Amino acid sequence: MQRRYREPRRSRRQVYIDEHPGQWQCSWLDGTTVLRTWRWTVGADGQTQAHAETTGGHLTFGPNAFLVSTQIPSGGTVYDTRLHRSSVVENAFYGWGWSTDAGRALAAAVADHGAMAPPQP
Repeated sequence: MQRRYREPRRSRRQVYIDEHPGQWQCSWLDGTTVLRTWRWTVGADGQTQAHAETTGGHLTFGPNAFLVSTQIPSGGTVYDTRLHRSSVVENAFYGWGWSTDAGRALAAAVADHGAMAPPQP
């Protein structure tokens, strides 16, 4: 006898992202301080839309994995000990680089914070 998969029942008290197409944003906070902000789009079909960088060809992910736009606050945060624009601009995706203007703009917005490399002994 074969079992058929049944979708789990959804609670009426929870929000499900696939039922709300449009622009989404999520921020990681420490108290009232924003540490990171992520943005993405959910299509009318309830699926997360591919980021421009992943539709260009060289950057791919597995099923149900998505690249989302990430914003780091100006000047970095208490968790950012080494953060440098040149590293993000030049070495994105293990040297593949950015393939879209939107990706290059995100990289250019990264602030310089702390030492570029760890202290040497």
